[in-house]
Amino acid sequence: MFACVNVLVGVRRHLQNTEVTRAIQMLQGGSSQRNVSAAFGVSPNVVSRLWTRFQTTGGSVRHPGQCKTARRYHYIREMALRHCYESAHALQRLTSDR
Repeated sequence: MFACVNVLVGVRRHLQNTEVTRAIQMLQGGSSQRNVSAAFGVSPNVVSRLWTRFQTTGGSVRHPGQCKTARRYHYIREMALRHCYESAHALQRLTSDR
């Protein structure tokens, strides 16, 4: 007897900018995240992250690779805590790669 297994083959992890705009319009129009993910052939998690980013920032621009590792993130956080009275520009100079 064979078991029915849901296997997603060839599911994309990212959307192009034009697809992102259309997906957001669909979500604002009342479509469910699952229907949007099926329409674009992406994982529901992709649409969920997109929708959360849009609701949080008001935009849909991805910024991949800003903190490449947990160690780098930890360094930036520590510098921000140590220099809590510095401006954002000063912190950027302190944490920039040399």
